Formats: sequence, C-alpha cells, structure tokens
Amino acid sequence: MHRCQAVRQVKIQFADEHKRYTRSFERLVLDLSRHMTIQAVARHLGVSWDLVKGIQKDNLNKRYRLPKLAKIKRIALDEIYQGKKLGYLTIVLDLQRGAVILLAMGKVPMH
Repeated sequence: MHRCQAVRQVKIQFADEHKRYTRSFERLVLDLSRHMTIQAVARHLGVSWDLVKGIQKDNLNKRYRLPKLAKIKRIALDEIYQGKKLGYLTIVLDLQRGAVILLAMGKVPMH
C-alpha cells in the first residue's frame, strides 16, 4: 500500500495561503509594532523575533515596493552632490505618501 506524503492546506478566508498565522494576528503584530520594539512584540506574543520581523517586512513591501505612478500628484526631486569621486545622487519622492519613487546615481535628465 502506497501512502501519499503530500500535505494540503485548505483555503480559509481569515488567513493567506502559505502563512502560518491569521490576518488578525498580522494586524495585532503591526499595531503593537507602532509602540514596541520587535523583541518586545515577540516576547509579549510568545513568538520568534524572526516572525515579527517577517510580518513587518512583508507589510513594508506591500505598501512601498511598487508605487502606482498614475496616482501620484506631487513629487519632490533632490540631487545631492556627494563629491568628485561619487558624483550626484538623485531622489524622487511621492509627497503625499512619502514614498521613494526613484533613487539613482547621477543626474536625471529632464525633458
């Protein structure tokens, strides 16, 4: 008799696939992280530091990874001269969200 070694995970509405925690737990971690260090949140909830850090990292990636350029209304552009050896560093920000849109070495050509 052959035994199937596959593990299946049932889709449920209150948790994302491939995660070992619920969305409400994720929200709790993020809310506590506003007022506590990663270590303090982990200790308070009885979970590992890596789990709390991973939840924070995923949240930041979701919020700031790829800015939606169609929604941008105001930008700030700054060119910082770092000296002869390094040249210019150009930063473009979305002023409404405070998100970095572009970070580039050198000057950005204006058309």
